[in-house]
Amino acid sequence: MIPLIKKFGDDNKLEFHIAGTGPVEEELKEIKSINFHGRLSDEDLAKLYRECDIFVYPSHNDSYSLVILQALSSGLYVLAGDFFNGIFDDFSKYLEYIPMNVESFYNRINEIINNRKMIDHDRQEEYGYVRNNYDWSIIARKFYDNMENIYNEFYHNQNGNDNFKD
Repeated sequence: MIPLIKKFGDDNKLEFHIAGTGPVEEELKEIKSINFHGRLSDEDLAKLYRECDIFVYPSHNDSYSLVILQALSSGLYVLAGDFFNGIFDDFSKYLEYIPMNVESFYNRINEIINNRKMIDHDRQEEYGYVRNNYDWSIIARKFYDNMENIYNEFYHNQNGNDNFKD
């Protein structure tokens, strides 16, 4: 993010907000175009998400990004690194995978700045989709159902039995 933010310079069309802590915290605090929030409570983080328009996440080492789901559940349009390709494909109305280089993110953000209609969408619809498909109770049910199916298939193949026994 730092090289991307620096590439934009002091462009007053943009506000960058960064929350959290880590090894580059001091460097982030020194960049004038960054509003650095540090560690936020869940409530304050959700409020910050709702105040923004785009969530940029150029990670290349996060196996299943909960922050992407948090951003999506807050109605944000998400630009994520193409490292996540295949993980969140059902969000194609609200999420784009961007090649992992500064120039690609820079160009896409500029396109959006020059035509904000590109990211117009129903934030409530987006929230509803996340809630109906990615709530922990739903994920747990899907996981359990998948495990049950795998067990039944294995058990049936081993014993000629069709049903899962509690």
